[in-house]
Amino acid sequence: MDSQSVNKQSFSSSETMPWGADEDSVATQLLTEAAALVQTEEAADLLDEVGALVAAEQSRLSWVERLADVPVVQLLVWGDLTLRGRVELIGPDAITLRLEGSSPRPDSRWAILPSTAVLLAEGLPTRLAQEAVRPSVTWSLGQMLRHYLGWPVRVHCRDGSVTVGQLHQVGADHCDVTAPRSQVTTTVPFVSLSAVLIC
Repeated sequence: MDSQSVNKQSFSSSETMPWGADEDSVATQLLTEAAALVQTEEAADLLDEVGALVAAEQSRLSWVERLADVPVVQLLVWGDLTLRGRVELIGPDAITLRLEGSSPRPDSRWAILPSTAVLLAEGLPTRLAQEAVRPSVTWSLGQMLRHYLGWPVRVHCRDGSVTVGQLHQVGADHCDVTAPRSQVTTTVPFVSLSAVLIC
């Protein structure tokens, strides 16, 4: 083999092969970046789809249903009354809370209130957890109150007034409270009701 052939072979080995290796490296890098880009776009599309599904679910969820997934809630209701406790029952138009601490009085054990009397709710989750069960209780406000007939109550009205006595009777759209000493009965229409505290 002459020196010219050796020089040609050396040129081929030193110039051609490294150039081919660089092409493979660039191609591999481009393929990797393209795959990452596709995965990123697919992930973005998936996140958009999940976000749309969550938004659709949230749009069908009432604030009362969100009570099913919270251990303790604090409610501000008409009459400047704040109630804090655990949700016991959720009906189509009313809520029963097991009161905690001295909210609003230490001798009060439960509160029954129309859902329309609630002004603000603190502590609700932004969405229901997957394991949360939506409330299926069908007790109305009247049915919840009838469960406590004969019990001592404090009836708070939306104007801030309070009637104290014994829950004597519950009609279709009102309740009667009888004062313990005077035996005078006061009728409270549900439309003016803020909350009934069961003592």
